[in-house]
Amino acid sequence: MSETNPYQTPGGAVSDVFNEEFSEIKILSFKGRLGRLRYFTYSFIFGIIFMFVAGIAMAIAIPMMTQTGETTNMTMMWVILLPIYIIAFTYMFMLGSQRLHDMNTTGWLSLLFLVPLANAIFALVLLFVPGTKGDNKYGLQTPPNSLAVKILASIAALLFVGYIVAMVAVAVPAYQDYVKRAQEASQGAQ
Repeated sequence: MSETNPYQTPGGAVSDVFNEEFSEIKILSFKGRLGRLRYFTYSFIFGIIFMFVAGIAMAIAIPMMTQTGETTNMTMMWVILLPIYIIAFTYMFMLGSQRLHDMNTTGWLSLLFLVPLANAIFALVLLFVPGTKGDNKYGLQTPPNSLAVKILASIAALLFVGYIVAMVAVAVPAYQDYVKRAQEASQGAQ
């Protein structure tokens, strides 16, 4: 008689099959690859969380700062915000490094986030330049985007467009008012 238990679970490892084809997504690592849609989604969601945490920290700190001198206010503000900014920049470098790995380039280029004006162009490159197809020297290809990632990316894109529209809705009338007052002032001086 066979000593094999007929009720034993199958021995096939499903995760090994998955890992042979696609890389694992690691959002808290400098290693690995990250596709454009996940990069945009994770960056935008983390940006919202970062602004929320910084806003709460400042809402707690401002009442305390008004009771002390101006030099103490600036010192207290930096003591509160510096750890938050260090965490934000570290996470931004992690995501940027993984996105660059997806494009088969070194993650050290993520230091371009620190260069004024170049950082805006660099962010657009990370969003729009596609990654390499298949495996590259930084690992296996990224898995296809799930429905949850697509929905979160759509929501993030809508929020981003709404933010831009709101900024334009405030900036254009303010600029037009400024131009009108400048013209009135120059006509009054003549």
